[in-house]
Amino acid sequence: MNERSKDRLRRLLAEGESERVEFKETMGREALETVAAFANTRGGTLLIGVADDGTVKGITLGKETLRDWANHIAQATRVHPQIRPLTYQDRDVVIVEVPESPLKPISCRGRYFKRVGSSNRRMTDDDLTRAVLGSVGVTWDEMVDPRA
Repeated sequence: MNERSKDRLRRLLAEGESERVEFKETMGREALETVAAFANTRGGTLLIGVADDGTVKGITLGKETLRDWANHIAQATRVHPQIRPLTYQDRDVVIVEVPESPLKPISCRGRYFKRVGSSNRRMTDDDLTRAVLGSVGVTWDEMVDPRA
């Protein structure tokens, strides 16, 4: 890992979890929900192999692990983030860079999430409607009420 990547990782760890940064020890259901939440808000960085307090725990990576994760993320969310492994403090960490999706909302196995502060929240019906309208460039004010 080059010095620039190490510095960025150090900075992310020091800053802690936020609206755009999440730590997970493993790639599981909550990590997938975070990918969808990032895609539905402003994008973000998911660090796999890091505890909630920013401690680098590391993760075991096999030959096909990253490919399997990429496929798993795509199947669950239809999002294709950049996934790259890094070695930090003699432990493997995986950085998952999730861009904001131009087409919203993004679901995770049929459920919709957004990022609020340092947590993922289920999107309400109002959130979903605003996301769909925002994706096509329309606001509530522009909608014609067929009952009028």
